Amino acid sequence: MMTTTARKDHLWGMDKVMATTPGRTDFKWQTVGMFGVYLLLILAEPLHGEHPAPPGRANDFHVSSELVVVPTTVTDRTGHTVLGLQPEDFTLVEEGMQQRIVSFSRWDAPASVGVVFDSSGSMKPSVKVAGNAIRVLLADNGTEDEAFLVTFADAPRLEVEFTREVDRLSNNLLWREARGSTALFDAIYLGLHEMHRAANARKALIVVTDGGDNHSRYSFDELLAAARESEVQIYVVAIRRNVKDIEEQRGRLQLDCLAIETGGRLLIVEGEAQLSKAMASVNELIRNEYLLAYRPADSVRDGKWRRVRIRLEPKLAGHYRISAKGGYYAPEH
Repeated sequence: MMTTTARKDHLWGMDKVMATTPGRTDFKWQTVGMFGVYLLLILAEPLHGEHPAPPGRANDFHVSSELVVVPTTVTDRTGHTVLGLQPEDFTLVEEGMQQRIVSFSRWDAPASVGVVFDSSGSMKPSVKVAGNAIRVLLADNGTEDEAFLVTFADAPRLEVEFTREVDRLSNNLLWREARGSTALFDAIYLGLHEMHRAANARKALIVVTDGGDNHSRYSFDELLAAARESEVQIYVVAIRRNVKDIEEQRGRLQLDCLAIETGGRLLIVEGEAQLSKAMASVNELIRNEYLLAYRPADSVRDGKWRRVRIRLEPKLAGHYRISAKGGYYAPEH
């Protein structure tokens, strides 16, 4: 997992995490799980409610605490993010055991975003509007945000490496021809690999496609394993072409699984006209997350997968939808 350092923030009990390594929507929202789960090492930085070091002995006080930090998004029935919630509005469970939330904040940090765009033959109508949709996605990018572009048909290709000149992504698609098969899994795998070069702790991969995989060397199980181990939140914008197409349906189910396991979201749009709206919604989701941190009650270092579930209190659960990554791998001795 990524090693991070902590910088003190003004929000409730939460140190702002900084990585040391460089209108209304009409489309259908799918139920998902959310972003990454990070294991942080906080040194000599007491949390809210803990006792500080005695006066005069600060240099002798070295306490390390392992925290699991879960980026979490809450949306209403229209798909818009919900802000203003408090820590008591959430219940966090690891492996069936409720955990105490020791810190809680809004996540305000630069983002590293990768766009994985399907340029196979069936996507010909979408290529014409893709450039504008990508501009909408990256509209709120700040000076420290960065993005890259992968396209794929018979094979994936890294078109634009990480850059802060985000217009390079949309300009790259202006004259692209759509043809060939769909190496979807290989393209997402390449996107996850490229994300190792990210300069920011907040990482999101946005996949735009209209079908399932039919030309990859990687299997879905191999891709899922890589996605679960990554710190990357996967969002999918799936264009519905034919509701009876088995390959298309299978592809959406697999992509939904990837989104759930990484804490992202699957958005289904009915055509190119909704593509920019979907990208705007992804941008909103990426920019509006909570950070919930807890110290596991069972901190056994066995390297096994720990299932994490976050729920809203009953008074809110019927009105809002929560998304968070499905778990993390415990560290090993």
